[in-house]
Amino acid sequence: MEAAKKRKMNWSANEINALVDGFVEYQEVLEGKLSNQLTSKVKLELYENLTERSVEEVRKKLSDIKTDVRQLERKRLREARATGGGPAIADLKDWQEKLLSALPKVSIECFPGIDNFKVQTTLNAEDKELSKGIQPTNSRSLGKHLIHFTTPI
Repeated sequence: MEAAKKRKMNWSANEINALVDGFVEYQEVLEGKLSNQLTSKVKLELYENLTERSVEEVRKKLSDIKTDVRQLERKRLREARATGGGPAIADLKDWQEKLLSALPKVSIECFPGIDNFKVQTTLNAEDKELSKGIQPTNSRSLGKHLIHFTTPI
């Protein structure tokens, strides 16, 4: 009969602190785009030097704690906008705050919405310059909408 797979040890607080400190210090390298100077070998060596764990374990743990910190911050922001009542959300640990400060805000708050159908009522100086010399030459009706086709003068 095959031996049961032995469970790996939990990450200690010191290991997590070292991992976060290393990530914050070398974030540009660890998350940077590969190039002639920044090779996968350089990244692997850096991951190996962060803790005594294997590269796969370090990458997995780093991914997991970044996800957890993002979720905690989103929950905190959502609760801050909610009306009163209920228990307060627990503060983040020091290593969580440090990691949160290194993460891009857009990964937590997402991109703001863009209204593609917003009607522009005024032209800025660049638009006015571009529109000089263009006049409508033909109009067609498409249901309720009148479409103007323009050509340069």
